[in-house]
Amino acid sequence: MRKTMTKIKTKPQRMCIACREMKDKSELVRVVKLPDKLDENGEIIEKGNIELDFTGKKLIEMAKDASELGVELFVMDDGWFGKRKDDHAGLGDWYVNMKKLPSGIGGLAKKVNDMGLKFGLWVEPEMISEDSDLYRSHPDWCIHVDERKRTHSRQQFVLDLTRKDVCDYIVDAVCSVLKSAPISYVKWDMNRNVTE
Repeated sequence: MRKTMTKIKTKPQRMCIACREMKDKSELVRVVKLPDKLDENGEIIEKGNIELDFTGKKLIEMAKDASELGVELFVMDDGWFGKRKDDHAGLGDWYVNMKKLPSGIGGLAKKVNDMGLKFGLWVEPEMISEDSDLYRSHPDWCIHVDERKRTHSRQQFVLDLTRKDVCDYIVDAVCSVLKSAPISYVKWDMNRNVTE
């Protein structure tokens, strides 16, 4: 899918997702995505983000580029947690993947802050992947009807937020991550319907 966002004359070397605050706080925040490809007309071809294959080092390079452009907020999207290697695994495992981020979210956020950028983080805490430690431990935590096939959409299930144990887990896990770093912005996704 191609989406024209803006015309630029030079090809960006890396892509980042960032937001620039407006002078008038009543205005919406503008989202800037810088991909590594332009079409034949010099228009941006939107690819989403850097997929789930990233390292702390790659993110620091992107933050440096964003800082040089005058961006004010750097948002780390999907892929920082659990064993999230693709969109089939890891949702629900809200602990930092230390192989990708050896200094954790706190270390990454500090480096981003040191460049003059605020740091933001993506979460989707109401979802769970079948291939996750959480699902293996608590398959009953997703919304389902006993003795019926569970509705799997976008390679994920929806957690049953009417259960106190589910809510307690989500609050504890997400708060632990948010308290671990200077996070100025949370991007909370909800990417599928509740169908049961």
